Amino acid sequence: MRKLSLSFFCLLWLLPCFAQVDIKDFDTKDFPKVSFTLKSHNPDVYTSNQIRLFEEDSLVAVTDFASTGAPSVPAIKNVLFMWDLCGQSSFVQELLSDFFSGMDATYQASDSLKVNVAVFMRDEEGKPVYASLLPKFTSDLEEMRNSIIAESEKELTNNSSASDIVWALKQALSQINNQPIGEAKAIVLCTVGKNNFSSGFEITPLVNQARENRILIYVVNISGGEADETFCQELSSRTYGLYLLSDGSFDTKKSRKEENDAALKSKKPIKHPFLFEESEALNAWVNNLPQRWAGNAYRVEFNSRFKKDGQAKQIKVQLGDEVGSKTYDVPKYTFGNWIKDHLILFLILLFVAVAGIATGLFFLIRYLRDVAADKREEEKKKEDEQARLKSEQEELRRKLNIAENEQRKLLQKEKAREKAAQRQEQLDALNALMRSRNIKARLLVSTMTGASEYLVTSAENTIGSAEDNDIVVDDKTVSRHHAVLYFNGQTFCIRDLRSTNGIVMNGFKMDDMKLRNGDSVSMGNAVLKIYF
Repeated sequence: MRKLSLSFFCLLWLLPCFAQVDIKDFDTKDFPKVSFTLKSHNPDVYTSNQIRLFEEDSLVAVTDFASTGAPSVPAIKNVLFMWDLCGQSSFVQELLSDFFSGMDATYQASDSLKVNVAVFMRDEEGKPVYASLLPKFTSDLEEMRNSIIAESEKELTNNSSASDIVWALKQALSQINNQPIGEAKAIVLCTVGKNNFSSGFEITPLVNQARENRILIYVVNISGGEADETFCQELSSRTYGLYLLSDGSFDTKKSRKEENDAALKSKKPIKHPFLFEESEALNAWVNNLPQRWAGNAYRVEFNSRFKKDGQAKQIKVQLGDEVGSKTYDVPKYTFGNWIKDHLILFLILLFVAVAGIATGLFFLIRYLRDVAADKREEEKKKEDEQARLKSEQEELRRKLNIAENEQRKLLQKEKAREKAAQRQEQLDALNALMRSRNIKARLLVSTMTGASEYLVTSAENTIGSAEDNDIVVDDKTVSRHHAVLYFNGQTFCIRDLRSTNGIVMNGFKMDDMKLRNGDSVSMGNAVLKIYF
């Protein structure tokens, strides 16, 4: 049975000195007019009377201030509760349990809210420990509430330090950043007891990581000391979150408790679902989370009071309770600025310069044109001379080729004559040998049309179907100059003259072979038989 006490809401504030807006996208092209964009995670839209602008600590008038709207607000909210299991853990359990009871009524049959709770502490060996109660974010708030009740029953003896908080927040940032892109993400850090935070503890890297990943941090500091407050306030405000301070005291308000118990038993809507004022603040912040996560963008324009000197100037913005500052570069005084200030003198100088340049260009073009013409003429003479020399060389080369060809032909004719003379001498010697020895051969030629007989008395006899052969064979299968029958000094031989059908003897083609008395050879369809 939950305690019937109600906590006393001690203090709930925002710290304007830490609240910030993002200043970005400076435009100084039309200097001294300067425009820039700033972004605030305050869900309320600011008006022009809520902005004050300082340039190097001097107030300047804003000439244009307009809201450019907010990005699309996500439908799904991811909230990771971080629970420091030290000090008054029972109070944190009551706070979160009541919060989830209220969420049951607000988010019935809806998965737009996904939550998880992680606890951190030091174990028996004094090492920091971080653990999620559930393996993933869930919309089942009853399951989450039961996990919180079970976890709060643990007994703890070691206190957390500032380094534990920062270390655990790094783990939490990594865990919630794994949720889908485009869904609102926030961390609620519940820290209890006096953690003895150092006032100089550096949290800038942690803040930069949270802001880079657009993760808001809400700190609930229960019974903290002065150092705790400074640390937690800065952590929340610099990440566009909120800060809640409570001393964890209990105050009984039976009427509201009894009404809520009766409503829960009858399963009717709870008129006021929270038992603690802190839960109400948490509920309001979570309901407003998507708009705060998306933020609002504004376009601001003002006229700078500085001259163009190329120096960096600081600008400070107070947007409601939020404060931001940034430096921007003032453009240098350029030649374009001088032209605007001395327009007539510039036009006169420009005319003189243009006239001088035009005159110089005129004479330069004429000179270059004459030089180009002389160069073209010289190149033409060189080309003509080269063409003449080339023509003479080609004519000389042609004559040399003709002379070489004639010389080659004469040599070939001389060699042919010598070869013919040698051959004739051989034939004469063979013919003389045949006459002296009375060597003769009788050649029988059989064709499809008949048979013929030839008496061979000379050393060389051509055979073919042409009329100029010594032995004419009237057959179409016999080539015009088919073979030659010759005497080699010992016997008769026959040699193929590269005929179409060749010389066949005993089924084999022969190029050159010796003949014996009575041998038969085939040439196409003709058959030759020799006797000697």
